[in-house]
Amino acid sequence: MAGLRRLTKREFFILVVLFVVLAGLGFIAYFQSGVTPGWVTAQERISLSAEGIGVYVWQVRRGLWADAANRRTVFDVSPMTRAKIVSLNGRPVGKASGTETTDRSGRVVVVIKVEAEGPIAVRGVDLRTGKSATAVRWSVAD
Repeated sequence: MAGLRRLTKREFFILVVLFVVLAGLGFIAYFQSGVTPGWVTAQERISLSAEGIGVYVWQVRRGLWADAANRRTVFDVSPMTRAKIVSLNGRPVGKASGTETTDRSGRVVVVIKVEAEGPIAVRGVDLRTGKSATAVRWSVAD
């Protein structure tokens, strides 16, 4: 152990500062590599007298190093007895749940049809991260 020596106070301080800076950069990189899914547009109320159609826009907000395009997402609507998904990005579904891939901007347009009055919950889950967001709206007979 002839090649090892104790660090001086200045060398030790430089080593600690370097460690803190690198840890901070790693922390920032970790958080900028994530995504945040959510509903950017959703109607407040769905009118049954206007055919009970509701339009929702799902948006994946990305970090600096994350990609929002081509993210597979599962959508479901509840209660299943009151509503069903008509289409996802224009692709017909006709069931209470469906899977769609986001477009280049990280969006999916979800169109639902409501059959009865009451609360309707539309939930989207990003399959890559498992993060989800739910929009709860009321359907009324106006």
